[in-house]
Amino acid sequence: MKITAIVTDVLEIQSGTNKAGKEWKKQGVLVKQLNDFKGDLLIEFWNDNILEFEKGRSYIFNIIVESREWNGKYFTNVSCNSVSPDNENPF
Repeated sequence: MKITAIVTDVLEIQSGTNKAGKEWKKQGVLVKQLNDFKGDLLIEFWNDNILEFEKGRSYIFNIIVESREWNGKYFTNVSCNSVSPDNENPF
């Protein structure tokens, strides 16, 4: 799903090691959507997909929304598989 959004905050990179001993890192990017929803959304970028963003700039994000169950509770993650600058709304 593609959304156009303005980057409002770039969170610090988190890192760790999973149970299999593989290292990982992720970074969250908080955006304000420029569509009918108008709400804030946290998009996570993992490992080699971590990019540099300019706060206040508009981008087009191709997001993936996934939910998973753990101990009877559901968690939803929003990740991104491609991003490009929004040249029509550069702000």
